[in-house]
Amino acid sequence: MTQQLTSIFFILLPLFVGFCISLSNKKYIIALNRIINFIVNIILLLIGVSLSQLSNTDISLIKIPLYASIFLCITLVANGFCIAIFDKYFPWEYLQKSESHEKTSYFIWQDTVKQLLIVAIGWLLGKLFPSITYLMEGAINYLLMLLLLLIGIQLRSSGIKIHQVLLNKRGVVLAILSIIATLIGAIIAGMIIEIPIFQSLALGSGFGWYSLSGSVLTHAYGAFWGTVALLNDLGREIFALIFIPTLMKRYPSVAISTGGATALDLTLPTILRSGGVMAVPFAVSYSFIINVLSPILMIIFSGRVV
Repeated sequence: MTQQLTSIFFILLPLFVGFCISLSNKKYIIALNRIINFIVNIILLLIGVSLSQLSNTDISLIKIPLYASIFLCITLVANGFCIAIFDKYFPWEYLQKSESHEKTSYFIWQDTVKQLLIVAIGWLLGKLFPSITYLMEGAINYLLMLLLLLIGIQLRSSGIKIHQVLLNKRGVVLAILSIIATLIGAIIAGMIIEIPIFQSLALGSGFGWYSLSGSVLTHAYGAFWGTVALLNDLGREIFALIFIPTLMKRYPSVAISTGGATALDLTLPTILRSGGVMAVPFAVSYSFIINVLSPILMIIFSGRVV
């Protein structure tokens, strides 16, 4: 638990540092935007490399992908339905006026396909050259820290203040609604496959954090359920990478909430691209709460201390 919270602190630290730096020269700001886009592409490439190294052990069993699919579909629908209502009655005015909101569907999907292609290239490189994963170990974390540093500078240069990130009321409300909706969906999924309610809640508490849920629930319930949890949360991340750009056009809160815990890191580049820099405070505030509560909820519901 302490290790997870420490990791979150060190991920957010560069953002705080970036907020201390402000650029006024437009040339520097343009250069900063180009560097951020380049780093985003590198991160997506490394995500693909990481995905290529996931173990296929036991995934061939019919029940594992079936159960994972049931959990993924129902929790995503429950979360999307709840947050879509929130977006309808409490619309985010910024995105309704933003440039990214006015993109045509063609260009949104074009950007999505480009990102997925980069991830696919990374996956292929990881399969062809498995040894590169050792050279890149930890590279995503360092690049994300650099990205957050630059985003901090970008936000400060755009006139956004630090409290708008960590004390973002919309982000806090979204996190609470998303957690409740996802857990309700997990209970329904658990009833369908006939498992105890607390086990269902534990499986639903990953919120896309597959590396954590896989290990915690393997420890709690064995490799079978640990793999179900991993596939469920990995599926949520992949869904987010594919559909965030499209959802951002009409339902920005739904778009960000699909990223779950990964909206703070792995899906943050996609959120940045499709929602613009103003979406970052919202996403960071939302995902910060999710990242703090996810391991706590998993441990409470599974009844195991890691």
